[in-house]
Amino acid sequence: MRSDGEQASHQDERPPLPELFTSDEWKALAAKLRLTPRQSEVARLICLGLSKPQIAKTLQISEATARLHVKELFKRLAINDRVGVPVRLVVASRTDVSTGTYPNG
Repeated sequence: MRSDGEQASHQDERPPLPELFTSDEWKALAAKLRLTPRQSEVARLICLGLSKPQIAKTLQISEATARLHVKELFKRLAINDRVGVPVRLVVASRTDVSTGTYPNG
């Protein structure tokens, strides 16, 4: 409960998520996974915890378009839900996508 007597929403209780990658790392990862600039941006917003309506508002697009971008991103990353986005990105950042192996060291 907040000090003013109102209950805080669940959203207010969550700490903000840090960026997973630097800007340069995002660009390299997007190129590695062959993401379009829009798919890369949608992936970043999903990793930050934004919902489809929030993604639409942030990108100034319709919710239908946001849903389409999310669907295409899932298809490109071969995943079924938003939980898979950060997982796939982290795994891809640490593997050779062409062989599916981790680099030595």
